[in-house]
Amino acid sequence: MHHAARTPGGYAVGTREDGSIATRDVAGQPSFPPVRVRPAIALFAGAGGVALLCAITPYNDYHLKNTFLYGNHLPIGALCLFTVLAWLVNPILRRVRPALALNTAELLIAWSMWATGASLASSGLWRYLGPMVVAPAYFANAGRRWIDAFSQSPNYLLLSKDPDSPLVRWFYEGIPPGRPVPYVHWIPVVISWGILFALFTTLFIALCALLRKQWVERERLTFPLALLPLEIASGRALYKNRLFWAGVLVVMVHHGVNTAHALSPSIPTLLAPVDTNAWFPDPPWNALGFGVLELFFAVVGAVYLLPTEVSFSLWFTFLVLHLIRVLRVQMGYDPLMVGPLHHEGAMGTGALIVWALWMLWSARPHWQHVWRVITQQEPQADQHEPMRYQTAVVLIGLCLVGILVWLYWAGIPLLIAIIVTLLFILIMIVLTRVVAEAGLLFVQTPFIPTDAMAFFGTSYFTTQTASATLLMEVIIMHDPREHPMPAVANAYSLARPSLLPARWLTRALALSLCVGFVVGFFAFVGVSYRYGSVTLDYYGTNMAPHWSLDRALGYGESPLRPHSGGILAMGIGGALSMWLGWMRSRYIWWQISPIGLVMASTYAMGRIYFSVFLGWLLRWLCVRTGGLHSYRRYLPFALGLLLGEALYGGLAALFSTLTGAPVPQFLPN
Repeated sequence: MHHAARTPGGYAVGTREDGSIATRDVAGQPSFPPVRVRPAIALFAGAGGVALLCAITPYNDYHLKNTFLYGNHLPIGALCLFTVLAWLVNPILRRVRPALALNTAELLIAWSMWATGASLASSGLWRYLGPMVVAPAYFANAGRRWIDAFSQSPNYLLLSKDPDSPLVRWFYEGIPPGRPVPYVHWIPVVISWGILFALFTTLFIALCALLRKQWVERERLTFPLALLPLEIASGRALYKNRLFWAGVLVVMVHHGVNTAHALSPSIPTLLAPVDTNAWFPDPPWNALGFGVLELFFAVVGAVYLLPTEVSFSLWFTFLVLHLIRVLRVQMGYDPLMVGPLHHEGAMGTGALIVWALWMLWSARPHWQHVWRVITQQEPQADQHEPMRYQTAVVLIGLCLVGILVWLYWAGIPLLIAIIVTLLFILIMIVLTRVVAEAGLLFVQTPFIPTDAMAFFGTSYFTTQTASATLLMEVIIMHDPREHPMPAVANAYSLARPSLLPARWLTRALALSLCVGFVVGFFAFVGVSYRYGSVTLDYYGTNMAPHWSLDRALGYGESPLRPHSGGILAMGIGGALSMWLGWMRSRYIWWQISPIGLVMASTYAMGRIYFSVFLGWLLRWLCVRTGGLHSYRRYLPFALGLLLGEALYGGLAALFSTLTGAPVPQFLPN
């Protein structure tokens, strides 16, 4: 006998009498995957893939300047390699060496490790950790006074405080031929920052373990980004579907023509980005600020998987806020409020904080369940969770203490450290929820903790404390496009006894992060010294240090006063978030979620809003014309758009590596 349930992406599932769960494949047939996990094979495949991806990512992303292999929460590097493993290498192994072939659970462990650990070689960590610990000394020779603010800081907070150190100069300008990369001199700074990264990462893994049951079983979030890897690992139905390959072909043709145009300009481009600023040259409409309309196929495919209320909220809220800019100009104001953040960012800040607190409050029955398990009132109720609840709570407490001790050691006053840490936890809970519910590939935070604090003035900062705080925020907090926490949550959404053993998954993710940290260090630092980081990533090596450390000096030397307009905008954003959440929980017909208000002011949404609209429109038309049957029929096409981007990204990276010719970037970075 079978009965219905849900899986990531909203697919119906069946269960057998023994309790094991079956996913329904694209053809609608139940598929019961094996549950036996061979640790040596699964962990070897996962760790080997993480090492390989970390080794090639900095070279591809920053030297060749191709589309980032790791630039979002469905990374094309991992997805391309996973498809090759599952659909090419694994079938060959089944025929030649069956003992080495991976089963479904082992494939999903490998995927989870690749999606979580390999991001550390790029924006997940080393893209900012590498330059930020070198920049204060290097730019001192260009007149920047940043290094003075770190004169009393611990030595291991920066690589060097000497502007004339060759370690500093060679990192930015390239090492002389014949000299080895000075990895050994980085060991103290790697250890010091590695401790902080390990504390934050362990805390977020424990949080994901505590939230898994609430989000997966109680609220039944769809986890759209977990659907495609699950389909790839589960069977053959997807790659036998013609609509799926039609989606792949659309992407391949589009990117192939545009690559040919880059190599030979006489070939016309397809669907080139359109600058909308030329459409509205006169006030007040020139304040609309829609920027460039860009088509990202992966975003269209991912948004197709979402409930329409979520995708509608994203583009509709973005539109409304930009129309408010026009109204402000018509009323004689600046289109955006001047302050630590503009009014849209302030509203997003208030909305995020309130929504995070609302989510934690509304999960009260789950927290009561957790308490009963910890106090042995419901013993063994967490035996299938990623870790014991008691272990998770203890780890969170120890990590919080360790983080505060580290920040105090770095020169950040205890009260500031507490506020910054708690705000960052709220940020990551919300962004992980956005990825789990909205399936957005590309997410960023509308604020970093010091942005919210600056609305209330900055007189409590000195140049030293502000510099240490901003340094840490840029390295750890400000760019969560590849943060491990959403990847861990997506992996835990697959954790169930009949599909993927949860405890094994936690061990695998921990191993992937260790491998990613070490290999990412060697890969990123090696590329920086060999080619000179000034030739690689302009934002990471130049812009991020400048805006953050200049801001830190300003906080200390010219303290900001409390900004009443910003505080009011935060309050309005928080009130709107609470009202939207209440309406959504109360009325089934209500179509606007707080997600839109949180994401509308971010750089990520400014890049993908048009593709979000197209994904919503495609799903709406399918459901409107043919109902659920039509949605399911065209679902493989949407998955083809997603996988097409990944396959083309792999081909582009291989082509560039062999020829040295860059391929036009086709995903936001």
